[in-house]
Amino acid sequence: MPSLGPFIGFGNGTLLFFTFAAVGVTFNLVLDMVMRRVVSPEVRHRAGPTAAVTVQVLATIYAVLVAFVIVNQYSQLRVANEQVAAKAADLSAMYENSRIFPTPEGQELRSAITSSRAATSSCGITASAPLGSGAPVKMRTASPAASARAGARPAVTARP
Repeated sequence: MPSLGPFIGFGNGTLLFFTFAAVGVTFNLVLDMVMRRVVSPEVRHRAGPTAAVTVQVLATIYAVLVAFVIVNQYSQLRVANEQVAAKAADLSAMYENSRIFPTPEGQELRSAITSSRAATSSCGITASAPLGSGAPVKMRTASPAASARAGARPAVTARP
């Protein structure tokens, strides 16, 4: 059986919206046709005000639900902004800490951080990230020869 994953909820919001709208309208039309055939006009006329109140209550509940969704999304946006700010601070700290390296290696690391280009493998950067993008920059542990050149300082690694 083929998977419905690509069609339902995985990146295709427009298709999902129109699918739910079409299903909802079709369900209401079919239900209305059935009710018009089964329930007499007199009963429908007497039940009209009760149905109107019921629809108003359901609309209010739906509005409260939508408000909760908006608040939840806003809180997720705030958390994402805080994470981006934290990663930008980490990259800034990495830029400042790159000054402890000898000039060629430190300059190479600083230029990789500021220009978001991956540096050569001698620097050890395996992923590029623009300053403040929030993307992690991974660094390999320095080789023993590089540690000896750096004056036996410990290797600096960024958080994964």
